[in-house]
Amino acid sequence: MHIIGLRFVTETFHFSMLLAATAILPGLFFLGINFSSWIRVFFQNGAEIGSESIVFITSLCSIIGAWLGAFPIPLDWDRPWQVWPVSCVLGNLIGYSAGLVIGTIHMYIKYNKIRKLKIT
Repeated sequence: MHIIGLRFVTETFHFSMLLAATAILPGLFFLGINFSSWIRVFFQNGAEIGSESIVFITSLCSIIGAWLGAFPIPLDWDRPWQVWPVSCVLGNLIGYSAGLVIGTIHMYIKYNKIRKLKIT
C-alpha cells in the first residue's frame, strides 16, 4: 500500500542525486566552498576562462535539460519513458553532455581570441 505523497520518493531521491552530481558537484570540486566565488561565477557572470566557465555552462545546461525533460510527462501517450523521472533524467544527462560540448567550443574560441591578441 502506497501513501499518495510517498509514492515516488526513491525515484525523486535518485533524480535529485543525479541533478546534484551534474549541477553542484563539479562546482564544489573547482570552486570549493568559497561562497564569494560561487556568487561571482553564477550570479555576476564573472566566470574566468577555464574550469570556471565549464562549471557554469555544464551546471546551467544540466538544469535546463532536466527542466525541459519534464515537458513530455503530462502528455497522455502512456509510454514507459514518460514515467517520473525518466524524461527528466534523460534531459539532465543530455543537457550535461551538451554543456560539455558547448563549454569545450566556448573555451576553444576564447583561447584562440586570446592567442591572436597576444600574437598581433
